[in-house]
Amino acid sequence: MVDYFSLDKYNGSGKLLGTERVVVTVTSGGPVFDGTVSTELLSLEVDDTTDNTFTVGLGSAMSATVSSSDTNIATATLSGDTVTVNALNRGSAVITVSYYDGPNGTGSLRGTQRVTVKVGDISSLIGNSSVDTVSLKLLVGETKTFNVTIDNVAIQQVEISSANTGIAAVTPAALTESGEVSVTGVTAGKATVGVKWLGMPNNVDLGVATLVNIEVEPRASISIDDRLEIEMVSYPGATSQKYDPKFNLIANVDMNATMFVAQYNSKGALEKVKSLSLELKKDVAKEAQLSLPVEVGRTYKFFIWDSTFKPLTEMTSAR
Repeated sequence: MVDYFSLDKYNGSGKLLGTERVVVTVTSGGPVFDGTVSTELLSLEVDDTTDNTFTVGLGSAMSATVSSSDTNIATATLSGDTVTVNALNRGSAVITVSYYDGPNGTGSLRGTQRVTVKVGDISSLIGNSSVDTVSLKLLVGETKTFNVTIDNVAIQQVEISSANTGIAAVTPAALTESGEVSVTGVTAGKATVGVKWLGMPNNVDLGVATLVNIEVEPRASISIDDRLEIEMVSYPGATSQKYDPKFNLIANVDMNATMFVAQYNSKGALEKVKSLSLELKKDVAKEAQLSLPVEVGRTYKFFIWDSTFKPLTEMTSAR
């Protein structure tokens, strides 16, 4: 909007010296959405009339409306600043509050907020969402996968974590849609991977977690020579920042050997190699470990040779 006003100038004796016309331009960036709801999660039983309401703050909006994502589960009505939720059947629904700059839900939409409603047993919140296994058994250094299915409007995200990353490493740490989770055995032992279901809005903790029991077994000897038993103690996971396999070596004769870790580019050409000289005594276990920093797009391998460069392991185990 553009407007004008006049500015008269006088001297000390009150004589008019002149008039200036001043142009004023007023611009508006639009109002900021500032509506509020008093909660983001309601837990109810069927036909529950206790604590089945929440309040709405209009802020600078003039009116609001409410709607349910599943009216078979729950309906909602707005009276004044109070939303009353009617819990009809077990399950979950999302109540959407829409804010408008006109009366009675008219004018321009200013913004929305959501409240998750769970009715009955809390496990009903995840609906048909699921994990396709409750247990995995794998070897040290081995990677296996399980699938997470997200099939409910109330689920916004799942968080995936290992209770013991020294035994089992997982990736990714979160999913926003159905997908695959990789588990890598790090050391022998048992661990639990938790899949935590988070709801709308703002990743509300629904209090539901699905557990996958992980058992990591020691890898059998990877030696290809009768003179040496090679037991893998740990192997870097898919998200490790270092390639640092660790071994226990037991020779049945006194011998010298060399352990290598190597880095290859995308075309298979050797770029880096690191070595460790090993003096092995008969029937005496020796721990061996080497490390290279992991770089994107590279492949990593380990191998062990004797003093005559005869292989004691397959030159495999690529990352």
